[in-house]
Amino acid sequence: MIQILKLAAPVVFGQIMQNILNFADRYFIAKLGIHEAAGASLCFTLIWFLITTAGFVSGGTIAIVSRKVGEKNEGETNHSAEQSIILALCFGLIIASLLFLSSERIFSFFRAEKLVEKYGLDYFKIMLFCVPLIILVQTMAAIFIATGDTKTPMIVLGIINIFNLIFDPIFIFESFDIFGFSIKGMGLGIKGAGYATLLCIAISVIWVGVKLRSLKLVKIRAVRKIRPDFSMMKRILRVGFWVGLNGFSRPLSAVAMQRILSFHGTKAIAAFIFGLQWISLLFIFLEGMRIAITTLIGRNLGKKDMEQVDITIRSGILLGNFLMVFFMLFGFIFAKQGIGLFINDPEVIKLGTNYLNFVLIGLIFGVPMTVYGAVFNGSGNTIPPMIIGFVSNWIGKIAVAYALTFIFGFGVNATWLSITVSLVLEGTLLYIWYKRGTWRTIMV
Repeated sequence: MIQILKLAAPVVFGQIMQNILNFADRYFIAKLGIHEAAGASLCFTLIWFLITTAGFVSGGTIAIVSRKVGEKNEGETNHSAEQSIILALCFGLIIASLLFLSSERIFSFFRAEKLVEKYGLDYFKIMLFCVPLIILVQTMAAIFIATGDTKTPMIVLGIINIFNLIFDPIFIFESFDIFGFSIKGMGLGIKGAGYATLLCIAISVIWVGVKLRSLKLVKIRAVRKIRPDFSMMKRILRVGFWVGLNGFSRPLSAVAMQRILSFHGTKAIAAFIFGLQWISLLFIFLEGMRIAITTLIGRNLGKKDMEQVDITIRSGILLGNFLMVFFMLFGFIFAKQGIGLFINDPEVIKLGTNYLNFVLIGLIFGVPMTVYGAVFNGSGNTIPPMIIGFVSNWIGKIAVAYALTFIFGFGVNATWLSITVSLVLEGTLLYIWYKRGTWRTIMV
């Protein structure tokens, strides 16, 4: 358990700082008005969807680099890390370019109010410039994590997010008050939030890139000396493809969920995104555990230390259950106050509170979903989590939500219930597949 905490704590702190960046954007944008907030909500889900495609590269990076570190294969460790960086940059540029060219068509899918669509599209086009940089910095962070260094990405993210808290109001508002002083800003509105984020992400890429050269277990050469190795890239993608597809599927299902929620109105969309902001805090801790367990499983399998593998799994379940009980109690008690921090609208607060209560019940199954998913990813057997995630999200959540809304005519609470169903289904199926034990013999 100590090893998990040692690796997970910096990841959790870094994720919290990342969440603060998202929280700050949503908080300041919400001050502009409900149409800006709803437009940004649509954009946040799309950007989440794009960022998770980084898993196509970073998922393979963690699995392969951590395995090579465990095997003490210095040459393969360095080579796989370098090829991951090249692959991440190319992948991010292709994804962002394709989405920029079709951005208007994408936003018309939501069929939101014209003003909501306009604000969302303005923000989305700027945020697309962030996508290649975010995928690149996540892949570089994955190299640190695979070697057991989770502190460096945490420090960089922490300081960068402080910058974002400063830049956001300056870029967004024409003027604002702080500590009794009136500060003149640029008054760029929702576009200003995008420019502030882009500036911060660009700084983080440069910073992490410089830090990467100082790693002890990985020796990254100068960019001009690195040559593409399509064979290694193929290996990285073969492992990471299913991680990325699983990550790709989740936010895409959230986009589909928002399309269903648009039937219930703009306030339902706002309630969903504000509630999701708080649920994401819990997932920060689960994500920290997932990354730590993935790394430990990969390294211990590389050493062929199966006893330590089993200890890691048991410790993860114990730690996860403890955290889950704490957050569930806290969430049930303060759900209403949490949504109220974003907006004063009583209907949005009620809808958001109901969303939190439904999802917190389903997150009882978040621990097996996290731990066993990490076991599969760390072993390189990344197909089962993808299959189970797809079934849970698209059948257990989207199909159920669609049926309850459009066929049976139930209200928005039935949509929240479908999210609970998907969480229960995913945790249960992952446990069943994990018990088969096939992940123990996978080679990467």
